[in-house]
Amino acid sequence: MIRPFVLMIRSFLGESLFFACLHLFLVFVMSQPPPEVKMSKNRDFRIISATGVFGGVNPVEGQMIFYADRLEPKSDRLGKLSLDYINRESQVEVHVPLAVFKSIAEWMMTHIKEYEQREKQQIKSVELDREQKQVYT
Repeated sequence: MIRPFVLMIRSFLGESLFFACLHLFLVFVMSQPPPEVKMSKNRDFRIISATGVFGGVNPVEGQMIFYADRLEPKSDRLGKLSLDYINRESQVEVHVPLAVFKSIAEWMMTHIKEYEQREKQQIKSVELDREQKQVYT
């Protein structure tokens, strides 16, 4: 809806005047302090556990379907258990704009890298403690 309106204004004002107005508008908007963000929870908010996710992207958005695998064992007459099947239960489907999808991926990788770095430091610390104990014994 807004794209035809923008194209109409652009053709009416001309290319250079349109971009000059657009530039002024963006300078004005960007000079404003960002609005305060207040957090709240939807009344249907819930915490879920997931064992995996699948989905993908299309030209408009990214889609993620989080699921939880549940083992469904069965027993025979002698009481011997066997795994009949795995119930892959969809928990929630999330659709986000592509920019948000990419931002989530980057956010997750940043946290993974930080976690791995802390883990390496802990391993080095434990190894150093062992070396020091061997020197003193």
